[in-house]
Amino acid sequence: MITSLGATLDRTLRRLYAACAALAGVAIIVITIAVMISVVSRAMGIYVPGTTEIAGYGMAAAGSLGLAHTAINHGHVRVDLILSRLREKTRNWMELVALGASTLVIGFSAWALYGMLASSYRFGDISSNSDALPLWMPQFPLVIGFLVFAVALAHLTLLHLLGRSGTTSPGGDGAVQ
Repeated sequence: MITSLGATLDRTLRRLYAACAALAGVAIIVITIAVMISVVSRAMGIYVPGTTEIAGYGMAAAGSLGLAHTAINHGHVRVDLILSRLREKTRNWMELVALGASTLVIGFSAWALYGMLASSYRFGDISSNSDALPLWMPQFPLVIGFLVFAVALAHLTLLHLLGRSGTTSPGGDGAVQ
């Protein structure tokens, strides 16, 4: 029963990470379109306001929404210079400490970003740029990205405690190795 529940939770979380990665991809498409509009409009001698801001918002969204999927697939850069020289038991303990610390730091960051978003919404903050966009709108994907990243790090920590690598099987069926 518990194993089945754990497998279901693992699959559900991985779908959440994949959905966030897909949204990051959409953000990259938005960046591309904004840059293309900016380049073409400048070549035509027309100024289209807000394209630079939209590209910046898209960059923040793409960067944060892609974090969880990258983490669960071990795509983040790691420096194993010291870890590779340690005995397995010490290395496992150090990895657990690093995962736990990362979870806390990113969890705190998500909480602080949520506070910023709530303040922006409450006070009706508007971008001072040419787009005059309510600031909570571009902040929302950033908060979601960091919140889901914190969940992914906690997920990885739990998988490490259970002695699993956290990567999916080569068949892509979502089974944890």
